[in-house]
Amino acid sequence: MNRRIAHALAALVCLLLLARTVDAQVTLAAMRGKVTDQQGAVIPGATVTARHVATNTTKVGVTDQLGQYYLSNLPAGQYEVSVELSGFGTERRTGLVLQVGQEIGLDFKLKLGTVEETVTVVGETALVESTRSAIATVIKKEQIDDLPVLERDFSSLALLAPGVTSGTGGYAA
Repeated sequence: MNRRIAHALAALVCLLLLARTVDAQVTLAAMRGKVTDQQGAVIPGATVTARHVATNTTKVGVTDQLGQYYLSNLPAGQYEVSVELSGFGTERRTGLVLQVGQEIGLDFKLKLGTVEETVTVVGETALVESTRSAIATVIKKEQIDDLPVLERDFSSLALLAPGVTSGTGGYAA
């Protein structure tokens, strides 16, 4: 019976060690590199963007003081990588294929960009004063009580206001 327990324990230990090894498998890739200008000087602060073509997801990194970047946890597949910084032209590489567990080195040399001038026009519209005039009047309670109202129609009181005329107004009666 002791032998059976010893074999069972040995099998259990082997399974635990095997399971631990399986956890350590790598399923992602990484990319690292350096960004310099045409004279070889490092460029800190450049934005490096890796776009996974199949899923259109992006991973963004920024170069450090030494001009180096590191993008980790990239799913395997085809990538398009671009590097940009204000004052420099954008550098783009396409068709890069990353395999599982692979770490590729990808350096970039940025060229000085062209000077672009942006003109912003801000205009204000002049305030237009309304050309409509409003005519208003108040008919007091005393007037309502004292004036005869034909057919007991309160809307005929509107004829007391200046500028109001009676008419069909385009409506047929």
